[in-house]
Amino acid sequence: ILDFFNSIIKEKDFEFIKPAPIQDHYPLSRGQNRLWILNELGETKGLYNSPLILPVGDLNIDMLQETLNELISRHEILRTIIKVVDGQPRQFVKEIDNFKLNIDHIEAISESDYITIIEKELFYPFDLTESAIKASLLKDHVGKVLLVLVFHHIIIDAWSLDVLRNEITEVYKSKSSGTSVSI
Repeated sequence: ILDFFNSIIKEKDFEFIKPAPIQDHYPLSRGQNRLWILNELGETKGLYNSPLILPVGDLNIDMLQETLNELISRHEILRTIIKVVDGQPRQFVKEIDNFKLNIDHIEAISESDYITIIEKELFYPFDLTESAIKASLLKDHVGKVLLVLVFHHIIIDAWSLDVLRNEITEVYKSKSSGTSVSI
């Protein structure tokens, strides 16, 4: 099987996808356009949110904020917002200096409170003109802490969530140990 795929690669000239030229704003893909319309109609009620939940132990909150800021700086899509221009939704990438991701600190007092808070976080209604990402540290009633990152699916898919999970872990570990990371 490997020989077959290698022969295809040798026979084909592959063209790399070129980055889009820098612009003030960019069009949405068809899929993003559908998600934007549903969001604008208020029909999604958080159904197109993509959560990334990481259990955390002893945590340096400043280092976590630095880690998230580094990833947001690296990945423009994480600071992309949607605004209407001439009647059409367009993607705007906020400059890193103009984008701030605050981490909400939430504490549950009971198991039912914890479940209610998790549901509220996971179904967060995004205003895509402001941000498509939300971060929270949630402490449950027995002291366990979770980092809850919620993204609107308009900016991320399941594969990208796994990549982001690995990057968060690697960058945080490197900051903790004082080593450099190559991602």
